[in-house]
Parts: sequence; structure tokens; C-alpha cells
Amino acid sequence: MRIVPQFSLLVVIMSFSLAAGGCNGARDTALNLGETSSHRGFIMKTLVNEGRTRQYCVFLPMNYTPTRKWPAIMFLHGVGEAGHDLHGPMRVGLAPFVADRKDDFPFIVIIPQSSGGWAPDSDNATDAIAALLQAEKDYAIDPDRVSLTGLSTGGYGTFAIGAKYNHLFAALAPMCPSGADGGDGDVLGRMNIWAFENAADPFVTPMSMAITLGSIKSNGGTLKHTVYPAFGHDCWETAYKDGQLFDWLQQQHRSGAVANAVMSPSPGPTPKPVSRSVDKPVDRPVTVAAPVRTTPVAAPISVPAPAVAPSHPSMPAPERSTVPTVERPGSVPSTPY
Repeated sequence: MRIVPQFSLLVVIMSFSLAAGGCNGARDTALNLGETSSHRGFIMKTLVNEGRTRQYCVFLPMNYTPTRKWPAIMFLHGVGEAGHDLHGPMRVGLAPFVADRKDDFPFIVIIPQSSGGWAPDSDNATDAIAALLQAEKDYAIDPDRVSLTGLSTGGYGTFAIGAKYNHLFAALAPMCPSGADGGDGDVLGRMNIWAFENAADPFVTPMSMAITLGSIKSNGGTLKHTVYPAFGHDCWETAYKDGQLFDWLQQQHRSGAVANAVMSPSPGPTPKPVSRSVDKPVDRPVTVAAPVRTTPVAAPISVPAPAVAPSHPSMPAPERSTVPTVERPGSVPSTPY
């Protein structure tokens, strides 16, 4: 059974949300940080791939050194942050929380931007993978410790792109996915996954998560699944702020998956669901999780790394070169929008 993101409905809902005061939890923290004089922090990049030019961002830890390998996270934004200027993906989702912890955040972060959704066979997905491969070429990223996370349509993309390019990722952390494809369960069941959602999300159908999780379990897979007792779409506000997710991601590897303890419910009484606007974070999450499978992830497949022009248009003009088509594994069914 397949459910694809309903973009027209999501765009209408997001338009009302923007008119009412902006995207959920939108903050300028990451935009204000920018790139430091030592070329750390948020570095704006330009990707030229198959004749398309896109902007993406790389966060380098403040204590980054190329003498050792670093774990990495690629973040996929929601439909409300799609566009061409990177402002949306830098203001909503992972980037503001990285900026909050800039002095000790231990990951290199790659933030691509789509023109709409994240269908696994789309140009958006191809260019996101190209940006990741270029970052692996430019910086000391440990290819066995690269994770993928995203929210809403990016949550759907985390499942769909993560399944198609499973050979590239150590773990997936989807947030409130706006669509699902039950056909990916056989591949996702061999991956390390921690999924997040709010108990009452008015933006997406709960069937999106249920179908994917059901497909994973029916194929013998297990995963972590956290449901916050809250109303709203912005479960990522709690998940990224909490910090436990990043501790878990540091333990994940593309091959030789580590054993993961089952997350216990938070101590003390369970908080009641909070009636609130969707731009307020949940203060006291309760974790509901299933045992995590420890089977190894599929072995790496060699993918040619594309060449990328390395700077933002506001900086000195870089040399631009086109990149070869990214190899697309064909073992997983495609998911059209």
C-alpha cells in the first residue's frame, strides 16, 4: 500500500501557518552564525549537477580538523522551506539547534534544498545525494557514520531516499512523515531507524507513519519509535532539542550495526497532551520505543562523487564544473509524487 505526500493540501495549510506567524519554530540563529573567519560554522555552497544549479549548506564543527574522520548528518526540510535561497531550511528544523550547540556539536551537517518534495527518483533527491557525496570529498567525513533525517515531506524523504540509497547511510531519523511507501519495508528493515511523531498531528495522516512501520515489522525489522503526547506537527522541536537522538546517531555505523538499548519511558508521571499552537515545542516528551534490530546494514556500493562549485554566490565566484549523473541503485521500488 502506498501513500504519497499530498503537496497541494500541505501547501495550503503551510500558507495559513505562514500568514499566522511563520513556520513552526522558525529562528534566524543559524543564518546569523554564518561562516567564521576560520572557515567553520555554516558554509554556503553551490552545486552544479546535470545542468542544474542549487544552493546547499555545510556545517563544520568549530573544532573541525581534517586529521580525523567525523560523523555526518544530512537534513531534508519540509515543503514549506522549499525554494532556492536556503533561508527556509536554515530557519526551520535541524540548523537552529545545531547553531544552539555550535561550540560542541560533533557532526558535519549537510543541508540541501529542494524545489518541492523529496521523491526518491526526482532531481531533488539526485542533487541532495550529489551534495552529500561532494561534502564527503571536500571534508573528513566518515562514510560509515552518515545519517539522514528530515521533517514532514523531508520525513517522507528520509524513508524513501534512505531506502533507495541505503548503501550510503548508517541510520535514519524521520520526523512526522507526510507520506509512506510500504514497498520499502524490506530494505528499511535492515537499517537503524528512530522515528518521531506527535500523538495529535493535524498536518499529516497518522497512516503515513503506520504504513511504513507496519511494512518494516512485517519484513522482520525493528526500530525505535517515539510518540510525544502533544498536539502539533513540530515533533522535531523536541527531538532535536532533547539531544538523545544525537547521542544515538553517534553510535550507528553503516556496517556492523551496534546493539541499541530500548529507550525507557521518561521517569515520573506521564504528561497529558498539551493543547497548543504548532509553533510551540513540547517541553516534556515521553518516549515509546520498540527494540532496535542489530543486523548489519547493506554493504557500501561505490558511487561516483560529483564535482561541486564550493561557494555561495555572495562570495568570490568559484570554478564551476558539471558533475556526472549519480548512480542510482535500482533495488528499491520508486515512489512517485
